[in-house]
Amino acid sequence: KEMIMEMINTNTDDGILCVIIKADASVEVKRVDGSLEAYQQIVGGYIEPVDFTWNGRRMSAYVNEEGLIHQLPINPLLCAIVGHPVLCGDAVIVGAPDKDGETTDVCTAFAANMGTLESAIRARLVEKVVL
Repeated sequence: KEMIMEMINTNTDDGILCVIIKADASVEVKRVDGSLEAYQQIVGGYIEPVDFTWNGRRMSAYVNEEGLIHQLPINPLLCAIVGHPVLCGDAVIVGAPDKDGETTDVCTAFAANMGTLESAIRARLVEKVVL
């Protein structure tokens, strides 16, 4: 959590604060340059936005637009967070666009709580599989 807080507090000139959720349910909080190419590199192809709300804050998850076609693995952690039944491959979560349409930082509370959120959702997913 200390590393996450350090990343949150870094200079915003270093890029957009985002949360990367891999299909294997690993999570990384980092800053990226916010370009289309950066998002495409993270998801491994063309991006498609999936908008959602977390604790009243609008956010966007960018996923591989052709994830199902390329048979990428389902991302269960992302599906649980976003509330969507099938999202495939790695994803990058950012804040909702500002009034000029520019991407914003992911909600800092969301980023700061990713470890706790990840653990709770993993436990819930395991519980569903076991039951």
